[in-house]
Amino acid sequence: THTQAQAQPTLTGARELLDASAQLWCAYACTVTDAQVGGEVCYKDTAGHAASKPFGLAFAHVMQHAVHHRGQVSAVVTQMGGDAPEMDLTYFLAELEAGAPVAVSAARAAGVPPLK
Repeated sequence: THTQAQAQPTLTGARELLDASAQLWCAYACTVTDAQVGGEVCYKDTAGHAASKPFGLAFAHVMQHAVHHRGQVSAVVTQMGGDAPEMDLTYFLAELEAGAPVAVSAARAAGVPPLK
């Protein structure tokens, strides 16, 4: 039995975590070298066995897999009667123009020059 009250998750808290995570991924992506992309990533699978994959493919998969999870979140939000967040490039560019932190971090990491 917990003796302390557990904090209830909030939309603001979720956004802050998402923003922080996106900023970390963007910062990491900026450090990846051509040599790493052409190399291997070594890891242990869920059964504890040593494994390796081409780094470039694994990195691309991780980046693209986030799209899957955004789709899942959108589905749950709409099933609960909410409005799903906009995820199209047009909306991203509007957020970038407005100075939204995640959009700005993502753009900087991708080498997109500041909008005028």
